[in-house]
Amino acid sequence: MTYTSDSKKRTIMYNDDGGTAIYLPHPYPMTLGQYYDCVDQLLGTQVDTYVLCIGETTHHEAGGEIQKPETTNREAHWRGSHNWSHLEGLGIHPPTALLDRAKDKGLEAIASLRMNDAHFAYSPEGPEAPGQASQFWLENRECRIDPTVDTSKVLRGTAEWPLVLYDYSHPLVQQLFLDIIDRTFERCDADGLELDFMRHPYYFKPEDAPGKLDVMTDLLKRARRRLDEIGRERGRAMALGVLVPAVPDRAREIGLDVLTWIEKGLVDYVVPKHFIRFLMDVPVGEYLAASQGTSTQVYACLENWPPPEAGEPIASFRGAAAGYLDAGADGIYVYNYFNHRPHPHTKADRRILQEIGDPELMRRKDKRFALTAAEPEDGYQLPMEITGDHTINFVLGDDTRSAADEWSLLSARLRLEFSELVVEEDQLDFELNGAPLAAEKLESPYDFAHMTYKWVEYDLTQGPLPLRGANELHITLKRRCPGVSTPLTLIGMEIFTSYR
Repeated sequence: MTYTSDSKKRTIMYNDDGGTAIYLPHPYPMTLGQYYDCVDQLLGTQVDTYVLCIGETTHHEAGGEIQKPETTNREAHWRGSHNWSHLEGLGIHPPTALLDRAKDKGLEAIASLRMNDAHFAYSPEGPEAPGQASQFWLENRECRIDPTVDTSKVLRGTAEWPLVLYDYSHPLVQQLFLDIIDRTFERCDADGLELDFMRHPYYFKPEDAPGKLDVMTDLLKRARRRLDEIGRERGRAMALGVLVPAVPDRAREIGLDVLTWIEKGLVDYVVPKHFIRFLMDVPVGEYLAASQGTSTQVYACLENWPPPEAGEPIASFRGAAAGYLDAGADGIYVYNYFNHRPHPHTKADRRILQEIGDPELMRRKDKRFALTAAEPEDGYQLPMEITGDHTINFVLGDDTRSAADEWSLLSARLRLEFSELVVEEDQLDFELNGAPLAAEKLESPYDFAHMTYKWVEYDLTQGPLPLRGANELHITLKRRCPGVSTPLTLIGMEIFTSYR
C-alpha cells in the first residue's frame, strides 16, 4: 500500500520562517510561552495548517552545523543565537518543536525546507564569515553552481551570489537533501514536507537549467518514496508540497517541471507565488487547469503585506483572497505574514486570519482589489504601455450587483494609476464589461506627495458595476499629448467596494 496523501482541502496555510518571528522579537532570555505562542496565536482563526521552515540546505539546521562565532557585529544575531541556545537548555529542539506543538493543538504540521537560500551568500559579512554558511557548504566547493567564484570576498551587490548556491546535479547535494528528510522526521512528528523553491530560485547553471528537468523530477520521486515509507511506518499519509514560480514556463527555466509533478501525482499541493510582493493577480490558471482531475491542490499565496497607502490591510486581504477563491484556488497560503508585524499578532491581524479562508464571511464587507506592476513575462498584465486599444482581465470575488439590489452596497470605485499622464491633453476612453464609463464622471485628483497627476478615478456606485468573477476593462488611447515623448503606461488598477 502506498501512503500518498488524500486530497485534503486546507482553509489557510500559515508559513512561519522559523527564525525572524521567533527569536528576535523577545529580549534574551525568551520564555517557553513566547516560543509556543508562535503556534498558539493562530488558534481560533481559520488557520488549519502550520508550516514551519526547519532550515535551508545551505545554512542553518537543515544543512548541518553552522559556524558559531564568538562575537558578532549585529545585535539581532546575538539575541537570536542566545535565545536559541536558551531554549535548547530548557530541553527542547528549537527548529522543530513548534511542529509538535501545532500537532498537539489540533493543527496540521508541515516542515518546510528552503531548497537553496542565499541570505548567507549576499550577507554584508560575506558567505565565508563565521555564522553564515554550513560546514557542508564550506567543505564541498564542488557542489556549488560555479565552484570558481571567490567566496572569501563579499558578494553583496554583485551578480555572483546566486552561483555559490548548491547545484542539484551533484550527487552529494541530492544525498544531503534526502538526509535532511530523514533527520527532520526523526526529530518531529510532522504531517508532511514542503519544498520551498522560491528562496532562492537557482538550482543549476543558468544555461543548463532547462535541460535539467529530469534531474529534479527524479529527486522529487525519491522524496515522495521516502515520505511514503515514513507514512507506512507511522500509519498515515504524509503530504508533499512545493512553493514554485507563478507560471510553469518560468519554473521550467530554472529546472522545475511542475506540471509533470502534478501529472505523476508526486505532489499533494502546489503554491504558485511571486518572490516577495503582495500581489492579487498571480497567474495561477495553468496550475489550476493542470490539477483538474488530480489529487493535487493549488493554494493562492498572499506574500507579505499590502503597502501602507492602500488603506486598512484587511480590505486588501479580503479582495485578494475572495478573487483567488472565486477563480478556483483550493485555499489561501500566507507567507511572511508576520513580517514587520508585532508579536504576538494584534487583534486586527488575527481578524484577517479569521475571515479570508471563507467567502461567506467576507461577503458584504469592504474590499480592495488591485493589479500592480510586476513582470509581464511571467503572465502579469502590468505595467502596460498604452498605445491604442488594450484590455485588462481580472477576477473579482465580490457580488456588487446583488449587494446594490439589497441596498447594502455603499460605494464602488475604480482607480487607475498611470506614469506620464497628461490630464490636460491625453484622451482616454474606458469600458467596463462593454459598458462605457462616461467621460464627464472621470476624476483626476492631484497627487501632492509626488507633485503630479497620475490617477484617473471613476465612481461605479450607480453603474456600471463590476461582475463577480471574470471582468474586462477596455482602455483606448484616442490622443496622446504631442508635447510628451515618453510613453503613457498603466502601472496600477484598484477597485474599492464599501458596504453598509
